[in-house]
Amino acid sequence: MRFLKRVELVGFDLEPGERGLIRCEIVGGELLATKAALHISIRQPQSRRRVEWWQVKRASFDPERATLEIGLENDQLDFVLTGPSLLPETVRERVTGTILTSITFAPRNHNDDARATISLRRRPTKDGEVTFSEIDWQGSPSESLRAQAELRGQALRQQAHG
Repeated sequence: MRFLKRVELVGFDLEPGERGLIRCEIVGGELLATKAALHISIRQPQSRRRVEWWQVKRASFDPERATLEIGLENDQLDFVLTGPSLLPETVRERVTGTILTSITFAPRNHNDDARATISLRRRPTKDGEVTFSEIDWQGSPSESLRAQAELRGQALRQQAHG
């Protein structure tokens, strides 16, 4: 893996020891992927943001619209790439690389459209701390499904922490 040169990292606030993997122009700014985070630099109005990979719930790329979509806890970030780039693949690798395990389950009642996904993620820190990502819901879950998901989440946490 080739890291970006220091001159290619100008304009981004990296933490000590953080190395750039790939930089990409987007409409209105730039993105920089590092081993630990996605750095966002917007020109107008000027702003910078750092999103650590373990915080990303989902990421997808629409090649027809050249749009990278990043789903966070309470936010959706969409970026239009201005040219070909390996950034979408890098994002996919970094996000999936934080997932230790993930389960999706649905109720037995076929009339219920709800689904629950529970994930355990590893933060990219020196000690590799394991964090529990809360449950992602699809549809309208019943109280019964919520209770089942909480129990399964607790069991996953216990397994991960020994």
